[in-house]
Amino acid sequence: MSEAAKIIRDTRADIIDINLGCPVKKIVKACAGVKLLDNEKHIFEILESVVKSVEIPVTIKIRTGLLPGQNLAPEIINITQNCILIIFIMMDIIMARLIKIADFTL
Repeated sequence: MSEAAKIIRDTRADIIDINLGCPVKKIVKACAGVKLLDNEKHIFEILESVVKSVEIPVTIKIRTGLLPGQNLAPEIINITQNCILIIFIMMDIIMARLIKIADFTL
């Protein structure tokens, strides 16, 4: 990811946004996108390497969780607060996308 970030930086992009909420099956099967929410340590390692490799701001998008009642946002915010500029939180869980439920009680 750090090499990809350098390529993006070299295009003179103003910002890099990493989508940790992508629900597409082939992305999830590759343990990427929203599936990364299962592994906070790996998220931190990816983000740390990206932030250290470029001088432009890095943002992330996450979902609140993978299952109903799950709220992983506080943990993700906690581990990324020193390296990420902005965190966008999509208020739906991945399993609820099929029935279009969002949890705004957070």
